[in-house]
Amino acid sequence: MKYTKEQRLDIDRRVYDGELTRYEAAEEYEISDETARNYMRQYRNANRLPPKRGTKSNYDLAQNGSSTF
Repeated sequence: MKYTKEQRLDIDRRVYDGELTRYEAAEEYEISDETARNYMRQYRNANRLPPKRGTKSNYDLAQNGSSTF
């Protein structure tokens, strides 16, 4: 099913705010979990919001000389 931009933004907001997981959104709106994830990223980027999980990548850790191993 195709959703309007406004509908996608509402789905995005619900996932970003933790109202739904991306898996719940996928089931409720009959989209894939990857599509739900992409919608949430679009919402986050459109509103200049930070990622929900601020984990550092291994590359960032290597650059700083830190390691979690």
